[in-house]
This record gives sequence, structure tokens and C-alpha cells, in this order.
Amino acid sequence: MPASSNKATRGPTMQNALKKFEEWGIRRRSERNRRNAERRRRLASTLGIEDADAALDLSTLQMGEMVGQGGFSIVYLCRLVDGRDAVAKVIKGGLSPSDTLLLRNEIAIWSRLSHPNLLSFIGTALGTDTCAIICEYCSGGSLYERHRQNLQLGKPPLGRDALVGQLVQVARGMEYLHSLRPHPVLHRDLKSHNILVAHDGRLVVADFGLARFHVTANAAEMTAETGSYRWMAPEVIRHEPYDERCDVYSFGVLGWEMVTYSIPFLHQTPVQV
Repeated sequence: MPASSNKATRGPTMQNALKKFEEWGIRRRSERNRRNAERRRRLASTLGIEDADAALDLSTLQMGEMVGQGGFSIVYLCRLVDGRDAVAKVIKGGLSPSDTLLLRNEIAIWSRLSHPNLLSFIGTALGTDTCAIICEYCSGGSLYERHRQNLQLGKPPLGRDALVGQLVQVARGMEYLHSLRPHPVLHRDLKSHNILVAHDGRLVVADFGLARFHVTANAAEMTAETGSYRWMAPEVIRHEPYDERCDVYSFGVLGWEMVTYSIPFLHQTPVQV
């Protein structure tokens, strides 16, 4: 009888202990989820992302190989939950105020763009400590890479009709940027490195990290010497007011690249050019 009494006493006590442990675990997970959600909201606010709840969850992405990196990001191939292949531009920690401003600007502009000849913005993905910009995956690489490969293989540049067809695609994407209202967008870094080849052969303009809305009243306040020197319009280098025509100059250099697999004035320094 005493033994049975002890068992009866231990049973409810163990059940109570397990119940309390489970409740503690639930509270702990709930608190952790709350803290993570708050950190996501703060990160979203810092980057100018209006709806943190609408952003993708960074932890759900299947990250693949690293394909490049920039000043404040590392670029990976990835697969989304719906099975689509994409590219994730994962932001490094410890951004400076100036880098944060550049990133906010890139997201603000790129997320508003939609054109077949512009690299598609899919969304932002938030983690607890970092975020990523998710965009279309272009399996054909960049025009710059194609030019180098063709040059090494001794392949001639495209014929006139094919060349004009490709230039028209780039021009259409740029025309869309310059036609946006109330303020057109200046790309400011148009070059073969930033022209990608999509899986269906489309050319798309990429990299909106230096893009800016062009407000006419503030033309004189646009940052000088922005972009890549050999593709940069003279007025940008000379710290003069500039507008959409700075992209037109870069488009001309891009055309030269596509015809010759080179860039003009190679015997001069970028600033001399």
C-alpha cells in the first residue's frame, strides 16, 4: 500500500512539472519571436522598407554559391520558397550612415521600377540582423563577360541588325527610366558590366545603387564624379549640373564597347578621357 501511495503522489507531480516546462518553452519561443519581429521592424525602418511583414523571411531562402560581392553586400544565387531561382544581395553588417543612405535609395528606386529591359526587383528579405535584396536571376551573365569571352575566342562583334537590336533593348530600358514621372531616374553607371543577359536572351539594365531621381530644381546638387570614369559624362567629371544626358553619353560608350569589345581612348587615363 505505501508503494502504491507513492506512485499516485509522483504521477500528478510529474505531470504538473511537464506542463509548467511546456508553458515555459511556449513563453520563451513567444518572447524570442517577439524580439526577432521587433529587430526585423527596426531593420526595415532603417532601410526605408515600409512593410516589414510583407518582406520575405531570409531564413526560408535556399542559398547557393556566392557569385560576387560589393562594398557592402555579398551576392548569392538562391532559390525562393515557390521554387524560382533568384539572386540575393545580402547586406553586410555594420553599415556606415552613407552606405545605409545608398542602400535606402537603391531600394526606394528599384522597387518602383517595372520594365522588361530592367532587372526585376522581387523584394526584400529580412533576417534578425541583416537583410537581402532579391532580384531576377540572369543566367547569361553580363555583356562585359561575353565581350571578354568572344575576344579570347576570336569571335567577331555582332552584325549590324543584331547589334542594333541589342542597343534598342538597352535604350528602351533607359527611356523608361528617363520617362518616369513626376521625376525621371538617372542611372549614372551605365556600362557593359551592368547589362545582363536573361535566360530568354533579353538584355536588362542592372545595378541601381547609384541611381537617383532627377529633381530639376536640384540639378546643381547632384553628386559629381559619380559612376565609372571611362563611361562618365564630361559634365559629371567637371562638377557641373547634369541631367538625363549623362546616361546618353554612357550609352554611346556602351555602343562603342559592343562594336569593338573595347572602350575608347585606352591610351589615356580615365580622367584624361
